[in-house]
Amino acid sequence: MDELLQEKHRGDPWKVFVSCILLNQTGRVLVDRVIDELLHEYPVPEFLANARLRDVRDIVESNGLGWIKAARLIHMSDDYLRWDGQAGTVADIHGVGPYALDSYNIFCRGLREVASGDKELLAYLGRES
Repeated sequence: MDELLQEKHRGDPWKVFVSCILLNQTGRVLVDRVIDELLHEYPVPEFLANARLRDVRDIVESNGLGWIKAARLIHMSDDYLRWDGQAGTVADIHGVGPYALDSYNIFCRGLREVASGDKELLAYLGRES
């Protein structure tokens, strides 16, 4: 099995969240085509939080839902900068739904007992146990 995108960004919650937003309703092949460019242009949350919506959309539009994902990425990055780093508040970050929260718990907090509803995350947990 190929390495999960979140696995590549293990330990960096912001990049895990970026990965999850890009993967939302989009296949991995399409995300692989844009994530390197996105993270090159916006390597830290401060840059993405202050990005122009159109510029981010231009990068992610081939994934589908370009305007929505661009707005979500910018808003998430802005919220991330205000986050205090405590797990109890991570779900309050815009765009962090169950999949991103599960990914955060697995790849940033190192939790193994995550009752995820995602088949890829469950397969990862199964192969890592």
